[in-house]
Amino acid sequence: MRAFHASGLFDAEGYVALGCLETLLHGWDVASGLGLPFDPADDIVQPVAARLVPWLPSTWTALLAHARLDSKDDSWRILTTPLNEWNGRIPND
Repeated sequence: MRAFHASGLFDAEGYVALGCLETLLHGWDVASGLGLPFDPADDIVQPVAARLVPWLPSTWTALLAHARLDSKDDSWRILTTPLNEWNGRIPND
């Protein structure tokens, strides 16, 4: 089963990972705006990164850099299909 999102059709695991990614990134936004550190634990970041951007290292630094880089053109390069259906190529849009 898949659910609609503007980025594509996600399976349940991908949809949850997307929600976690949004929480992490907006948490970083808020903390940065308040001048506070924000360094989420690896056990939270790793499954999110592994599901949505499996071509990157599963670290907060890599995930944040990817999100900041892609935000320039307001597009996300994230994997919408389940990992077992991924063809190994980085999505273009």
